[in-house]
Amino acid sequence: MNESAASGSRLLVRPARLSECAEIAALAKELLPEAWTEAQLSSEIALPEGRVWVALGSAALVGFLVARRELDELHILLTGVAPEARRHGVGSRLIEALLAGERGLVRAHLEVRESNRAAQSFYAKLGFAPAGRRPRHYSAGEAAVLMTRAL
Repeated sequence: MNESAASGSRLLVRPARLSECAEIAALAKELLPEAWTEAQLSSEIALPEGRVWVALGSAALVGFLVARRELDELHILLTGVAPEARRHGVGSRLIEALLAGERGLVRAHLEVRESNRAAQSFYAKLGFAPAGRRPRHYSAGEAAVLMTRAL
């Protein structure tokens, strides 16, 4: 298991359990305009290619990551960190822990809202680079910036 100090407490980063899907969905709903439901998260955990990870601080959920393995690529589908845990390495730890556990990957990729410059900067610091643009990717019509990291 992956543990380190963060925000004055211990941070545990590990694969999510099916029993945690409701809590992940509740945090996602607070953070994201297009959050996944408990049923969607449960289905993703059940898939052999599905990857759902959590970050726990003082036994409370402070972050999550949802990804899907597609042959030698990893598509990061959804990430979120509770406001009180931001800027303490939670998001970085989630991504790096997931990538460290995967063998044979060539690249990881994700989409981020074009207006979300903070997220684009965060992912750039983790080695992701802009690789394209997806017009009208989000339900409100906003474009996505496709970002890729070679592994």
